[in-house]
Amino acid sequence: MNEYIYSLVILILSFFICLALTRFLVLYFTKTGVVDSPDPRRLHKKTTPTGGGIAVIASFAFGFLALDFILYEWRYSLFILPPLLTLAVISFYDDIKELPPALRFCAHVIAAGYISYNFLLPYQLFHGELSYWADFVIAFIALAGFMNIYNFMDGIDGITASESIHLSITILILSILRGDVIIHCELIIIIASLILMCSIAFIIYNWHPAYIFIGDVGTITIGMLLGFCLMLIAASGVKLFVSVIIASLYYLADGGITILIRLVKKEKIWLPHVNHFFQQAIRQRLPHKKITTEIILCNYWLMMLSVSALYYPMLSLLLAIGLVIRVLVKFSEKKNVD
Repeated sequence: MNEYIYSLVILILSFFICLALTRFLVLYFTKTGVVDSPDPRRLHKKTTPTGGGIAVIASFAFGFLALDFILYEWRYSLFILPPLLTLAVISFYDDIKELPPALRFCAHVIAAGYISYNFLLPYQLFHGELSYWADFVIAFIALAGFMNIYNFMDGIDGITASESIHLSITILILSILRGDVIIHCELIIIIASLILMCSIAFIIYNWHPAYIFIGDVGTITIGMLLGFCLMLIAASGVKLFVSVIIASLYYLADGGITILIRLVKKEKIWLPHVNHFFQQAIRQRLPHKKITTEIILCNYWLMMLSVSALYYPMLSLLLAIGLVIRVLVKFSEKKNVD
């Protein structure tokens, strides 16, 4: 019983640490010039401090170390925190001084491969449909890809924090309902609970108009953690695989389609842009808050469909695809004006 009380206290502490650190970074980064300035490839109209993901990752690391010690006597920390903190350092440096894209992606792939090797094997993401090593390679490349989509989609106030809240809640629900079959379920619950608390704290300062941006240091690391949890859940069963796809479908669709369009146009996909569907809506003068709220509402229904996929996978997937298409079409309609 004491372990549950201690765990709750640590989660609450992580929330308040993230809240305090974020407030500090708003002031400190403004004074030291760690800021994101407006330009034609971005939609914000005022200089805003960036790199606020440091608060999220620092708070997460504190909570993870404490919970891992109390519950599991350091079973997981040495496998999770080194790649996480390494990515945080590289990504924060990229927030300040842009790194070559190939170097960044190489770091992402190595981190994804390391964490997949330690936790996914000997399970298979595609449940035996591919050879053992082909499955593993595709799995960790998919994880690296998810991290980058999470980064690419950070183009409007509150979107990363709200998506993280959505995915962490969905992950917790799936873990409660199917904890009997989900791989490393206890680890997944720790990660999702901490991300949930830290994301709620961060969105207070990141909601429109944002006082601070999360930066690559936040999007890449949170993307790795959530993608890792989703990968393990997907590898735990076919229906759970469908649930995971549904849960992340808005990000996968908006991010994936935008990347494909930019590749067809021979654009450099690693550069900032305003081509996402939700960014098209902003250019048509739809209010920031309305767009983020629309995505949150979409994610709410995706969460419900993700749960229903445990019982009716194909029907739930079709409904989810229809829902996301409706939102994307709405965002891209030219009649969206104030």
